[in-house]
Amino acid sequence: MPNRDRCRRCAAFLRAGHLDILCDPCARVVRAANGLPDPDFYRDTEHVRAALIDHDFGPVFVAVRAHAGLTQEQFADLLDLRQARLSRIENGRLRLSDSREVVRIAATLGIPALLLGFDAGPDAPSDEVEVSEEVDRRDFFGAVAGIVLGATAPPDRPDLLAMLSREDRAPSARALRTTDIVAIREATDAFRALDYRRGGGIARTGAVAVLHEANALHAEAHGPLVHELRLATAELAGMAAWMHYDIERHATAADLWQQALVLARDAEHPRSADLTAQLLLDTAHQALHRDRPEDALRLVRLSAATVAGHRYPAGANTRGYIAMNLAWCHASLGNVEATRRALDQAHQCYADHDPATAAPWETAHLVPAELHAQHGHALWLLSHTDPTHAEQAAHLLGQAVDGYGPDYARSAAVNLPGLAGSLLRVGDLDGAVSAGHRAVSAIEELSSRRAYARLRTLADTAEAHRRHPDVENLRQRIHAVLPAA
Repeated sequence: MPNRDRCRRCAAFLRAGHLDILCDPCARVVRAANGLPDPDFYRDTEHVRAALIDHDFGPVFVAVRAHAGLTQEQFADLLDLRQARLSRIENGRLRLSDSREVVRIAATLGIPALLLGFDAGPDAPSDEVEVSEEVDRRDFFGAVAGIVLGATAPPDRPDLLAMLSREDRAPSARALRTTDIVAIREATDAFRALDYRRGGGIARTGAVAVLHEANALHAEAHGPLVHELRLATAELAGMAAWMHYDIERHATAADLWQQALVLARDAEHPRSADLTAQLLLDTAHQALHRDRPEDALRLVRLSAATVAGHRYPAGANTRGYIAMNLAWCHASLGNVEATRRALDQAHQCYADHDPATAAPWETAHLVPAELHAQHGHALWLLSHTDPTHAEQAAHLLGQAVDGYGPDYARSAAVNLPGLAGSLLRVGDLDGAVSAGHRAVSAIEELSSRRAYARLRTLADTAEAHRRHPDVENLRQRIHAVLPAA
């Protein structure tokens, strides 16, 4: 193998963190000499772009070889790979998993870093490229707190807004138009509707691809539409973050949420307060899912503080959802009285909502079934330490899952395990088994790894009743699907 400290072509010393086997000037010469495509090829060829977003290099290698007229042997030598390994990547039997190798190959082929989800700046090819889906808890809270409290970027990280604005392509010659913003919003609405029905994994790569296109508009944007663009892009980035969270891509979700928060913070728009609060509550939702209620509580309090000090007022439903998230945190910690107070506050805020005077973004998706689900979920969490709350939890969650229509199939599915668990705790084993099997069937239809964690909790709850044959059958069915999650 060549010396990684020197360029394989000219023997020049390579800078620290440089992962390509060639220096930048030699890499450009080699790409041209071998007929490799320019960066626009990767952006404009739809199936190649989609594959890059998913880090699936098989279709990319096949397309690049066809463009350049290279044999597998020639291409393998160019990439410093064994031909047999290249063949396995191209036929889909092997995925590149080493972050250093991914960045090295991207640099060799001239693939724009943003298509891979990396920063396109000079420090991108380094040992610090994020591929692990673990999130440093302290660093993440410090980052989002720094964003919403006015810092330009998290400590020791590149400016996220600058990262969003930077593109290799030439800036668009035309001015930003209202139709651009409408297109971003319509795409976000479409992704959200699909997420509600099928789960986040079904279209996350599409959401990221649209986000890259939206990001490119920021470089030359100016005038009164800039703030509309920031807000629309923030909402899209937040949607993409949620979809990655739904399939347990936690680090990617965290990065996207931070990008969204920067944009929402800087948008001079009446919706800025509501959207910033919602984004913070989404991060709290993630923390609760990962069994980190103390972290979630800090994020919910940060959301409340942000709304209290924001230049624009937040709506009643936003304040109600903050209180509901506070209830979930206290319920997870077993704080009965604090949970009750937060639930009372949430319902009071929701009651203050007046559809006739509220902004249009305040009423979307807050259907009656969702209100039942939010309250029922808090009581289900509280029943882990105080089973007396299980009966009311079962009642509310039953209303919720029966009230959700097909447009909210994912919402119904993720609440079925809580319904089944609550019924187990009140001794309705037949009802619990029926709801549990409904939960498994519904969740298997989703593209949502997150939902399987709720099945695991149900299986743990059913352990106390495993002597009942039907309950044990349900447990076995759950455990049979968990490895595939």
